[in-house]
Amino acid sequence: MLRTPLRTPLLTTLVAALTVAAASSARAQTTVNFDSFTGMPNSPGSTVPIAARLGTQLLGLGVKFGSFSDYVAVVTLGVGHATSGALGIGGTTSAGALSYSAPIRISFWDPANAATMGVTTFVQIRGDLIPVGGNITMRVFDPLGMLLSTVTVPDASGATLTYTGVNVHLVELSSASGTVAFDDLRFADVTAGPNASVVPEPSAVALLGGGVLMLGAAARSRLLRA
Repeated sequence: MLRTPLRTPLLTTLVAALTVAAASSARAQTTVNFDSFTGMPNSPGSTVPIAARLGTQLLGLGVKFGSFSDYVAVVTLGVGHATSGALGIGGTTSAGALSYSAPIRISFWDPANAATMGVTTFVQIRGDLIPVGGNITMRVFDPLGMLLSTVTVPDASGATLTYTGVNVHLVELSSASGTVAFDDLRFADVTAGPNASVVPEPSAVALLGGGVLMLGAAARSRLLRA
C-alpha cells in the first residue's frame, strides 16, 4: 500500500508561495498582436482610415501609440508577412499617411490614471517577416526624456528588439530601410512613474554657488563699514 507523504506546515507554505509566484509571473507580461483591430491596405503614402488608427485605445493596458501623427497605422500585412496573424503597425506622417520611414513611438501610462506617466521594466517587439536589409532600432527613454539605451539588430525575418531595465516610459522604433512594419509587442506590467525631481546642470550649480558667495561677500563688506 502506497502512503501519501504528509505535508508539513512549512512545506505547504512553500508550495503555496511558489504557486502564487508562478501565477504572478504568468500575469506579468502583456502581448499585443494587433489582430483585433481593423487594418488598412499595405499602401505607403495612403491616408490612414479612422478605423485603422491606433493611438489611445489601449490605455487601459497602460500603452499608447504615436508617430508624426498622434496614432500609428494598423496595416493588413498578410499571413507570412506579419510575425503572427495578418496585421502589424507602421508609422504615419504629420498629414496622416502611412509611412514606414516615420518612427513609431510607444509610451507607457498608469493604467489607473491615463494622465500619469507610467513605466515598465521590459519591452519587446518584432519586425516583419520580409527582410530588406540594414538595421532596425529601438531607442528607450525614461519619464524625463533621458535616453536609457539604443537597441539595434539586423533586419532579419522576424527580428526581435528587446530591452530589460527600470523606468522605461517610451520606446521609439525605426528602420534604416524605411520599409519595416512591426508586430507582437510585449511589455511587463505598467506602474505609475517615479516622482522625479529636476537636477540642475553642474554649470548652473556653479553659477548658483558663485552668486551665493558674492552675496555673502557683499553682506560682510557692509558689516565692516558699519
